[in-house]
Amino acid sequence: MEKIYSVKEVCNYLKVGAPTVYELIAQNQLIARKVGKAYKITETALTKYVTSLSENVQVSN
Repeated sequence: MEKIYSVKEVCNYLKVGAPTVYELIAQNQLIARKVGKAYKITETALTKYVTSLSENVQVSN
């Protein structure tokens, strides 16, 4: 079974605040599902987001 993260857990993982995570969700940069009043993020969605960040980083020589 896939790991499911809360917004707070994602905040700790990404080292950002909750408003940033909610903004990423609103901008569809981080895929989340609403369960009751809370958003839940799958491990796959979090991995895809982190991977997209590393792909956007440009290395300067």
